[in-house]
Amino acid sequence: MEFKCIACRYVISECDPSFKPESPEKGMHRNGTIEKIHMGYGSKLDGNMHLIAICDYCIDKAMSDGVATFEGDYMCDQVKEYKPLKK
Repeated sequence: MEFKCIACRYVISECDPSFKPESPEKGMHRNGTIEKIHMGYGSKLDGNMHLIAICDYCIDKAMSDGVATFEGDYMCDQVKEYKPLKK
């Protein structure tokens, strides 16, 4: 299945097509991520689950525009601030 960034439609490709995870959000992706989101109470889509893709560049832009919030780095709990991508 092909996933495109929800914001810019950039194709999020697998890093290693031979690696077959049990679901797309558990895979490794080049220049982006695929995530499962759960629509909560209050949403018109309450209870729905969706797989969405977003590229690194759109996350970086959302951070610089103040639309996204940095919550930390799950691989290194000592990282406390966002570092913009180098262009």
